[in-house]
Amino acid sequence: MVFYQYNIFFRKLQQFCNKFLDFLKNFVIIVYSMKKILTLLIVSGVFLGCTVSLLTSCEPRRAPRSAISDYDYSDMDLSVQLAALNGDEEFLENRPVAVITTCQGEIRLALFPEFAPNTVAAFIARVQEGFYDDSEVLAIQDGVFFQAGTDSGGNIHPDVRENEYSVNMWPLRGAVGAYGTLQGASDSRFFIVHEQELAQEEMARLREMKIDGENTLPEELLDVFEEVGVAVTLSGFFTFFGQVISTQGFETVEAIINVPATRIGKPTQNIRIIKIELE
Repeated sequence: MVFYQYNIFFRKLQQFCNKFLDFLKNFVIIVYSMKKILTLLIVSGVFLGCTVSLLTSCEPRRAPRSAISDYDYSDMDLSVQLAALNGDEEFLENRPVAVITTCQGEIRLALFPEFAPNTVAAFIARVQEGFYDDSEVLAIQDGVFFQAGTDSGGNIHPDVRENEYSVNMWPLRGAVGAYGTLQGASDSRFFIVHEQELAQEEMARLREMKIDGENTLPEELLDVFEEVGVAVTLSGFFTFFGQVISTQGFETVEAIINVPATRIGKPTQNIRIIKIELE
């Protein structure tokens, strides 16, 4: 009788142990599966984060802006930027001019301290200290612009300043804009706008913009957009502090823009900025 009871006990104990082992086996399988899923999620998150970081590092970040429809155009004067664009030597005589020497050729820039005094002063200071010498072009974005502005080691200058918007400076062909990672501010990086011809539909949309039944943008400005070309999506987001002189640099801008780039804008070949000097 005692032997029979022990036999029943050990059989139940064996059944319990078997069930417990099955439970542990299933638990291990579940944990292993969750580990694989968690690893996949972590890897996916890291990849997505790196991709976003690369994209935002190559493309100028748009700072909060006042809508261009809200600008006060009563004192707008486009003659200064257009004079530089057209290479008016008399106009350039008493103006700070910088020359960017690249492996593709030279680019001559007229600077506008009257419209962006802090940005121009910071740019000149970095040029004088040789900050940009032997650096590289960072990005080429869809034929719209190319970006540069680090030192030879790829470092951004720690000096940061608030953006300076001006109704007299626009992202026309050859305009030089300041870029920064922080919203509403810019650092040592800059970009140069390539020639952009607006589609007829976009030009028509700009001409039809109205507030209280009146045209929003002056006809003078729209005519310049149509004649010269403008990267209108950059309007109002950045400080534009310089202008490529059309007769002395657009061939180089064109050569850089035509260098193939990856999907995130990284040039497929090393484009060096040898030096930037003031005339």
